[in-house]
Amino acid sequence: MFCSFDRPEDRPFTLIWLYTQFIASYFILIPLLAYFESRDMLPLVMIIIIANGVGDGLAEPVGIRFGTRKYTTYALFTQQKYVRSYMGSACVWITTVIAILAFHPYFNSAQLVAALLLMPIVITLAEAFSPHTWDSPLIYATGGISLIGIFHYL
Repeated sequence: MFCSFDRPEDRPFTLIWLYTQFIASYFILIPLLAYFESRDMLPLVMIIIIANGVGDGLAEPVGIRFGTRKYTTYALFTQQKYVRSYMGSACVWITTVIAILAFHPYFNSAQLVAALLLMPIVITLAEAFSPHTWDSPLIYATGGISLIGIFHYL
């Protein structure tokens, strides 16, 4: 099972990046779950989880297969550059739009428009500029903060 996510270019940091990403993700996700639960909006957390799980999950295989235009990012604890593709990042954007539309009954009109204009861009930028293998905590944080802002101000 370890071989399924152990990429040769990630060695010797594979486990360090994996565990630190999980820990940071839970430190962000658990307070978000508590916040949204306390306001009877818990299903909205699924928008962020879908953006991360499906969008970011598809980003690598789609980027490898179809991503001809590339950009680079760094990882934690190293100055090595890692390649990402615009097509892979587009998966995050498209998935976020679809997830927001799937949960549209939870939004009023202004909130839906704001979510569609803000969240896909913010989450995609978080994925694009996050350190290699550390996308999840930043996707959860930016997605959660933008959702809170949308519901707090609109």
